[in-house]
Amino acid sequence: MTKQIRNILLLLLLVVILVLMRQLSSILLPLVLASLFVMINLPLVEFLIARRIPRWLSIVVVALLSIGILSFVINIFVDTFTEILSQQLFLIRR
Repeated sequence: MTKQIRNILLLLLLVVILVLMRQLSSILLPLVLASLFVMINLPLVEFLIARRIPRWLSIVVVALLSIGILSFVINIFVDTFTEILSQQLFLIRR
């Protein structure tokens, strides 16, 4: 196979993959976010299990802790964004 044909096939494969990702984005995004959530929290769950805390309780504690931290961070972003919007005219005039 010549190099040109190989490059064309690779480009075609890339286009097919991008189209599939676009079509499946409503399914893939939640799966990717859930996988990221698990990868971040798994070490803490394993640490708690090693300290003889039941697995179900470790999962509940880590999930509630994660929700609390995420809520705190979102609250900070919303407050900052609201503050910037309230000072919009002052910032534009400078």
